Amino acid sequence: MANNQGTTKTYPIIVINGPGNLQHIINRKTSEKIYFTGLALQEGEVVRLDLRPAQLTAVSTFRGDLMNYILPNSNFKTFHLEPGENPLSIMIDNPDATAAIFWIETFWSVDGDP
Repeated sequence: MANNQGTTKTYPIIVINGPGNLQHIINRKTSEKIYFTGLALQEGEVVRLDLRPAQLTAVSTFRGDLMNYILPNSNFKTFHLEPGENPLSIMIDNPDATAAIFWIETFWSVDGDP
């Protein structure tokens, strides 16, 4: 669960540590999905998805660029967190794999007196 306490959407960075076959990442609040094909992570391999529009990358510590592993029907370019709770699921077939998500909370305006 990612709880975005900001007042507007934000674009996360997702870090996944293998081993395991990475199949998809889903934000159940927005219904956005990132699907992977044939991405078998090795022991010690780290995948970093930077979903911020200006940085938009998918990189592995073992194989570099991973854009060829992302299926065309994915929401890779628009995947974001809405304000509030965002239930996320990451499907990887190994219980030893771990994942973390990071984001900067953003706001429509500054609250308080000038």
